[in-house]
Amino acid sequence: MKNLNFIIKIEKTDYNNLSGAKIINSKEISIPESIVWEDIKLASKPAQLQISDKVDNKTDIFTHKCVFKILGEWNTHKHYAYRLTTVDGTKLLLGCGCRPFVISSISENHPATMTESTMTEVTLSYIVPFKAYYIR
Repeated sequence: MKNLNFIIKIEKTDYNNLSGAKIINSKEISIPESIVWEDIKLASKPAQLQISDKVDNKTDIFTHKCVFKILGEWNTHKHYAYRLTTVDGTKLLLGCGCRPFVISSISENHPATMTESTMTEVTLSYIVPFKAYYIR
């Protein structure tokens, strides 16, 4: 598969909406086309996606970290699944219809100088024993 760089679009849906998803193989998933996705307005592009792998107790653990900036508010108290789209149209899924959930955290910036960014930085963390699925 291609490199995961250059995430240009991020969308979210309630994690319960993915209950009808079907895993095709170890890299791909099929999700219902009826799912309604809410577009996240990115303040700057591209978003950053980093996937790291480690072995813990003879089990692979994949840590997904997606970082992006927004201008508005962010709700960290609700569980969502996220569809990430790369510049070439490839789509990846962070999250599923069950636990473990994608954890979101925010960092608000109150800079010391007028030239620094005041955008809110959102970090999505997803730690599971499989790599993010490509959406077919």
